[in-house]
Amino acid sequence: MRLRLALLEQNLAYRFGVSQPTISRIINGWIGVMATRLEFLIHWPEREQLRKTMPGCILDNFEKCAVILDCFEIFIEKPTDLTARAQTWSQYKHHNTVKVLLGMTPQGTISFISQPWGGRASDIHVTANSGLLIVCSALSNLNFLTLYNNSYNFFFLVFGLFFAFRQQYGQNHFFFVTFS
Repeated sequence: MRLRLALLEQNLAYRFGVSQPTISRIINGWIGVMATRLEFLIHWPEREQLRKTMPGCILDNFEKCAVILDCFEIFIEKPTDLTARAQTWSQYKHHNTVKVLLGMTPQGTISFISQPWGGRASDIHVTANSGLLIVCSALSNLNFLTLYNNSYNFFFLVFGLFFAFRQQYGQNHFFFVTFS
């Protein structure tokens, strides 16, 4: 219920007639078990496999696309520790959150999940420290445009040539990044 309905632990404690720490212990235990048991579902496909099964609409416009990226935030309860509270505060959501970088193949399968970061971390920081930037190409929303424009210029040195173009894609702007 916690994952499916995004209910707070206090709410679950009330519903099941147990204490909030009991709910927290159960959830933390099961999250670890689920992560271990379901890890095999998240894998990075081979480039040939991607190209063979890529939808035509993406193949026509983004033939080198390997992953579609998005940083998303999950609401959490306000931490009692002040340092943790400051690290998880999100100016964007005006709430305490955990931020995760999610990578999805053009076919729609999840191919990458980063370690969680506090909501205060920028999308660029999460991406740069996720280990994902060893990938040859990525398709991402405009939040990552600053990778090209800001102080993270070391990507030029590490990954060689770096070029980008923008294209209108429905209502959203997308940014295609190729590392070669």
